[in-house]
Amino acid sequence: MQISRLHLALAAAGALLLSRPALGQDLQVVSSTAPQSGSTAHAGSTFTVRCTIKNNAGAQVSTNFTLAYYYCNASNTSSCTSLGSSVVSASLAVGASTTVTSATLTLPNNVRYGSRHVRFRVDSTNAITESVETNNDRWDPISITTRPDLFIDSASVPASGDTKGPGSSFTAKHVLLNAAKTSYFSSTVMLRYDYCPTTSSTGCTQLASAPCTNNYSAGEKHTHTSPTLTLPVGAAPGKRYLRLVVDANKQLTESDESNNQHYAEITVVSGAQDAGVVVDAPPPADGLPPADGLSLGDGQAGDLSGDLVASDASGAEGWYWPDGPPGEAGSGWAPKDVGGCGCALPPDGSSAPLSALLLLAALLLARRRR
Repeated sequence: MQISRLHLALAAAGALLLSRPALGQDLQVVSSTAPQSGSTAHAGSTFTVRCTIKNNAGAQVSTNFTLAYYYCNASNTSSCTSLGSSVVSASLAVGASTTVTSATLTLPNNVRYGSRHVRFRVDSTNAITESVETNNDRWDPISITTRPDLFIDSASVPASGDTKGPGSSFTAKHVLLNAAKTSYFSSTVMLRYDYCPTTSSTGCTQLASAPCTNNYSAGEKHTHTSPTLTLPVGAAPGKRYLRLVVDANKQLTESDESNNQHYAEITVVSGAQDAGVVVDAPPPADGLPPADGLSLGDGQAGDLSGDLVASDASGAEGWYWPDGPPGEAGSGWAPKDVGGCGCALPPDGSSAPLSALLLLAALLLARRRR
């Protein structure tokens, strides 16, 4: 039997078709909206996204597949953080499409200020065999509009050493925090440490500075210890302050520039003298009643060998008279450390404040009359 050329051609074509593998489906995100609702302003922002998925070719898709969502610093796959996913169960014929809206997504704490991206990846678990596997990603631009906000959350001063007076050495331990609902930053910022008489930048003396090289996500904190600090010669007794200034070199543009300084209270026990003296004393050791708050030691008129205490209005510095009334030869004022500051009574008695001398004279006179 003679076989025609047509029969041969048809047989060859059939064999060729039987030898070819079936064409796979081709899923692709062809359009997207981010955000569909909500906001992408800062870390912790909540929002939804929407996209359309199409089966470009091959055969009908009848297997469930996964659509994944990511936050990305750039339009690539190397800087992304997972936000969540959706399971798609639509049956897609060749050329058909379906629209998917995500559940609520939340931006992570490592978002960076500026123009960023949401990445859509269709069939992220590779459940579908596709003819093209390189078109499964799509990036949609979003805008992070809140800058970082670095500030000193807490401070412990002194962490070591002491602040008793000029020349005292100590360190400070403090916690730096990048506020929540902001954005990540990576930058070297400078920390400055100042001695201040009050909670004002006026009259402050810089003690030291040090770089901070930590990276901070939103809400992240790190503990730092200062270099060794030394109180300046002009440090006066009393309630004083260590001023800590973060980003002192203004390298970081922040959402709030008004919270970069922190005043930590310190107590200077002795040093440069403040004006204004008041006299007080604890109960006398000899059991005699004090005269207007002044203990006269063994009770003899003119004998101030007991615990005479003179201090400023804060009760910060103590002094006692070991020998005799002010002005007598050989007598002198000696400091008594009661944990404070501000006394104007000099150690040698030669230039004791007139107000203190008058008060002592009045108290002595009252004692003699008793």
